[in-house]
Parts: sequence; C-alpha cells; structure tokens
Amino acid sequence: MALSLHNYATKIIYEDLEYEKGLTLLHEALSDAKESGSNRTFQAIQTGLISAYIYKGELNRALEFINELIESFAEIGDIEGLAIAQMHKGQINLKKGDLDEALEFYSDALENFRILERPDGTRESLTNIGKIFQMKGEYDKALYQFYELNKQSNNQKNKLFLALNYSNLISCYLDLGDLEKAASYLQSLQEIDKETENKLVKITNKLSTALVLKRNESVQDRLKAKELLKYIINEKDVEYRTVETAILNLCDLLLIELKKSEDYKLLEELKSLINKLQEIGIRELTYPLLVQTYWLQSQISLLEFNAEGAQHLYTKAQVMAEEKELEPMARKISDEHDFLIGQLDLWKKFTTKLPSILELFELTRIEDMLSQMLRKGVVLPSEIEKEDEQPVLISIFTESGELLFSEKLFDTLEDDIIERILPEMKTQIEEETDYNTARRGRLYDYSYILRKIDKLFFCYYFVGKSYSAIHKIEKFSRILNEASKIWERLVTFSQTGSNLNFEERNFIASSIDNIFF
Repeated sequence: MALSLHNYATKIIYEDLEYEKGLTLLHEALSDAKESGSNRTFQAIQTGLISAYIYKGELNRALEFINELIESFAEIGDIEGLAIAQMHKGQINLKKGDLDEALEFYSDALENFRILERPDGTRESLTNIGKIFQMKGEYDKALYQFYELNKQSNNQKNKLFLALNYSNLISCYLDLGDLEKAASYLQSLQEIDKETENKLVKITNKLSTALVLKRNESVQDRLKAKELLKYIINEKDVEYRTVETAILNLCDLLLIELKKSEDYKLLEELKSLINKLQEIGIRELTYPLLVQTYWLQSQISLLEFNAEGAQHLYTKAQVMAEEKELEPMARKISDEHDFLIGQLDLWKKFTTKLPSILELFELTRIEDMLSQMLRKGVVLPSEIEKEDEQPVLISIFTESGELLFSEKLFDTLEDDIIERILPEMKTQIEEETDYNTARRGRLYDYSYILRKIDKLFFCYYFVGKSYSAIHKIEKFSRILNEASKIWERLVTFSQTGSNLNFEERNFIASSIDNIFF
C-alpha cells in the first residue's frame, strides 16, 4: 500500500504537476510505511519526499527529512544509503548558497563511496568538491580534486569522463588567469573530440573553446567565441547547465561590446538572452537561477533609465529568494536595492541629460552580477554583512494618510524633523498603488519601509540596511492584525475619532520594544 501510494504520488507530482495533492499522498505513504515496520520502504518514501521538496524549492523542509535519513542510515550501518543521502544534503546546501556545509557533506559522501569502491559516486563527489573550491576561489584545492578525477578517468580508460574533466581544468585555469595551461588542456580535449563521435564531448569542446577564445583581446577570437556560444544555445538536447553557461558568457561578451560601441540595440539581444535564462529557470525549477534572472533584468532596466522598473524587479527577486529559502541571496538583493535607493537622485538627474553608456554602467551592478554568476553561480554568505538597522520612528496611518499612531524610537530625533516627515509620508501614501509588497524609500537622512495591511499603512523609519527592517515591520503589523480589538479600533479611528486607551497603547508600545529593539 505504501509503495503504491508512493508511485502514484510521484506520477501526480512530476507528470500531472499536482504538487500539493502528491505531497499529501507521500506523507500518507510514509505513515503507512512506518506502521508496517519496513525500514527499507520507509527510507525509500523519505527519499521521495526529499526529492519532491527539492523539486519545488522547499529546501529547509527537504533538509528536515534528509537529516532523519542520514541518522537512520548511520544507525543501521547502511554506507551506500548514507553516501547517497550525504550527496543529497550537499546538493541542497549548494542550492541554498551554503558552500561550507555543502563541502562537508560531499566530502563525507566521497569517503563512503571510496569505502564502497563506487567509481560513479566517487567521480560525482570529486567533481562537486572541485567546483565548490573553485567557487570559493581556493583554486589549488579545486585543481587537486580535478587531477584526482583525471587519474580515475585514465585508469578506467574512459574518454568521456576525461573530456568532461578537461573542461573542469580549463575553467579553473581560466579563473586563475593561466591561459597557457587552459589552452594546453583545451588541446587535449580537442584531440578526444576528433577521436570520438560523442555529442556531449563535441558540445563540451565547443564551450571550452569559446571560453578560451573569449579571454583573448582579439576581436576575431571574440567573434568566434560568440558564434560557438550561439551554436550551443540553439542546439537541441543540450544539458541545461551547459546552455546556461553559454548564455551567461554570451551576455558578458555583449556587455563588453556595448561599452565599446554604445550601440543600444545590443540591449535587446541581452534581454532576449536573459529571457532564455528565465525560461530555463521556470522549466527546470532552478530557483537560484530564476531569482538571478530578475536581478539581471533590474540592471537592464537601469540601463534603459527605468529606475522604478528596476525597484519592482529587485522586490520580485527578493520575495522569490525568501519564499525558496535562499536567505544569502535575498540579503544580497536587498542590499543592492538599498544601493539603488541611495542613487535615485542621480538617476533623476539623468532624465535631464543624455548620459554616456560608461556613466550608466558606473551606476549599475550588471558587470559584477554577471561575473558572480559566471564564476560562482551562487551568492557566498561570507560576502554579506549582516547588520541591524538603527530604529528611528514608527507610524501608523489611515488609507487617506491621517496619522493614527506614532512613536519616536531614537531619542535625539528632533521634533521638527518628525513634523516634516509625516506630511511627506501622507503624500507617499496617496501615491501608493502596489499594496502586495513593502515599499522602500528615503526621506532626509532616513530610510523607510511603507507597508499596507487591510486599511492601514505602517511606516518604519531607520538608519542602515533594509533586510531586517522589512521583516520587523511585517511582524509588527501581523501582531497588531492578530489583536482583533486593537486592529478594529485603529481601522475605525478616523470614523469614530476615539483615542486608544492606556492598555491598547501599552500593548502597541511593548510590541514595538519586543520587535524593533
């Protein structure tokens, strides 16, 4: 019964795309398996649940089950099951951007696959470990893993695996800036391509050749690189990660060309390529990629003088990153959004003149963004400074902008500043149209988050970064919303004119203390 439910649920999730229904059946199957006392069935269904949660991007939920599975396999001494589970955990942590955790579990899996003398598991583990070291910029350690792969592929006389590993070595040496070594391994890869009739080897060779040519300053070499990358992108039945790499490198070449030529038609080609990336992200449910396509689109909007569109895309990217539990990426995007808010006055000045493309590039992060996607693929947690903001003022307004409640959170905040802030916020509220997400901005020397819930506007003023500020204002508004009597008094305040009593004001004040301090 449990296995039948599992198989039916799998069909529903992956073929019929009825995720919630399939997930309910998988949990029912897990319960039946536990009742039956069959460890093997129970573990098989746990693995099915993990795959389903990863598929839909619910990574923390997948981690809960994978931790149980690792503990279970370790307890019964099932080394093969443990190694596979450790690989799964490494994959989840890599998707979340936690490279150190991913490295730990891939390394544990490698050790167990070596005990089992499983060359396939050993090869996959070495590849992942090498790529993570490369992402971290620890190139000597990455090369060590790739050379180990070389030995294994040579011992097995497997030219396909050897070709794939040559591409790893080429990529790593290019990141190191050692073009001579990269060219040497490219020559070895090209020899294998001549000797075999294998489409994967052919595509791998074309991609590696394009990456080497791209690093040359020669216009002709870069043109050849563009043609090779376009071939890969348009070819059928190519693995999506390869197409993704080709698209990102072609975008990079187009940016170089755009800066030199100032030909704005190239923006249309860039937008088309980013749309292709987005299609891959949607089709393959690769949420980190999908988030970063919105991020890239925000930079294109800036190059088109559309700062408001860029803000909308930043918000969209951050919301998705948080929904899919990609916190490092969400924080990074929030910081980039803050940077844009701080530059809005400059963007407004640009509307009165025609800036050069170089001036525009200086105010965007598109080059850094592409470089990060090309070299690392994910946002490294070590790059993100986690810091709390300094609370300044919190206010609650009606839909028409009438002030219901205000409390100063920063003792030295002068009353005349408050008197100037509140009328301007009334204007912001009257202009606000998007009520689904928090709006951020700046007034005088302070940042603010404006959020509408039901018929009330909540506004939080602060100094510093917005990431935690957004979460605090969401939590504060939710707590008041759940206190139905207080919420009702606030909503009807403008109609009745009745003031909050001492107990109600005290509840709001204590909520502020608990959340904002």
